[in-house]
Amino acid sequence: MTADPWSDEPVAEPVPPLLGAELRTAAADYLASGQDARTWLDERWTALDQDDPIVDIDVNFTYFEELGLEPRNVDFRQLARVDEENRWGQVNNRPESYELILDGLGQAHLRDSLDAWVHEMGAPELLELPGPYGSLYEVSSDGRHRAHVLRALGVSLFPALVDLRAPAVSPGSEVYIAPPTQFRVHPADAARAGSAHRRALQRHSEHIGVLVEHAVIRPMGEEDHYEVLRDMPAAWALEHPEDAVRISRRYRRSFPEFGEASEGEWALSSGQEWLSYLERTAPARPLAGAGLGSRRRWRWRLTSRR
Repeated sequence: MTADPWSDEPVAEPVPPLLGAELRTAAADYLASGQDARTWLDERWTALDQDDPIVDIDVNFTYFEELGLEPRNVDFRQLARVDEENRWGQVNNRPESYELILDGLGQAHLRDSLDAWVHEMGAPELLELPGPYGSLYEVSSDGRHRAHVLRALGVSLFPALVDLRAPAVSPGSEVYIAPPTQFRVHPADAARAGSAHRRALQRHSEHIGVLVEHAVIRPMGEEDHYEVLRDMPAAWALEHPEDAVRISRRYRRSFPEFGEASEGEWALSSGQEWLSYLERTAPARPLAGAGLGSRRRWRWRLTSRR
């Protein structure tokens, strides 16, 4: 795009060659299909739901660190979660945005103006969940509709603002592990809480009890604050075992080398394997006094940031 020296409008940067090729291929496929935008997208989202379903990677918000807001190219094929949706293409507001985005790409392809389309799209804001071999991503605040469409387009890179990142969880790290926000109640109100609240609080207590018993964490002075005592391959290792296993599977799909080296035992296939790993690797004298759970009752759940 040629710059206008008298204009205050920002100038679109040239699209990287790989992104340009991927966008042109997707746009040409859409235009050649003769389908309307929503039908074309729905077909691709249905395939993604089968081959690469959305995964809940919503680990504890409080151990995410804030980053700068300089856009960088992100592999959107590693986008594992988009807010609270559990299927691709499932956003409950402004569904017409999907069609506008894809139709805009089709027109940009015909006019050979992909630079302007990418510039107009802007950079979705993402949260990064690093692992040993690369990162998974989640939309953090802005860009849900764009993220769903970009995932359907299959682009391997697109500018994004990665504003939050889970740091490494290692001995000495401080983490905040509280019950899910929607189930937090004042102790004086606990007796009046509904059964769902009581079950959630019990699961949380059991989860903390097992982590403490197996010397994964230990309580600090402030309520719900804990010190990590063991090396962990990624932040999701402190999650509910079924959540940790689900994220681990998704990570291994993107990075097959995960599990083939020293962290192989973390590439687990069931919550029971997660528990067995903790028992097998616990110090000879695990911390005493947890008093919050039992090894035979491992229905835990860690906090959500919602």
